[in-house]
Amino acid sequence: MAKDIDAAISEKRALFIRVKEELAILERAKVLLEGEGAATIGRKGGKRRRGVISPDSEAGMAAAILREEAKPLHVDDMVRKMKKLGKAATKASVSSTLARLSKKGRVFYRAEAPNTFGLLEWPERPGFKREPVKAV
Repeated sequence: MAKDIDAAISEKRALFIRVKEELAILERAKVLLEGEGAATIGRKGGKRRRGVISPDSEAGMAAAILREEAKPLHVDDMVRKMKKLGKAATKASVSSTLARLSKKGRVFYRAEAPNTFGLLEWPERPGFKREPVKAV
């Protein structure tokens, strides 16, 4: 009986590894198809490329969540969804990251409501609030 359980455990572990590998392949394909972060695919460690958002970063996860919802969201809602996905994110860190990127005119825009952000890639930007781009 113990051998049956051991065999079942081994089978499930092998299945889990296959699914995990397939998921990683699909996530890479999605990034390539969206054209964002393509230069970082398959790179571990090494230098980060300026202007490329990693899909595993808070900004990358926020962008994925916004794409899924297809509307601007408050930071609290994004943090809640990130935590459900296993990302240890805080309101302060996500808010400051998105605010910094939106001020630079990159990826995100600040919607009319406080701490609410959308994606610049959207053809129509609900609640778009133009901010001056500051030179760095």
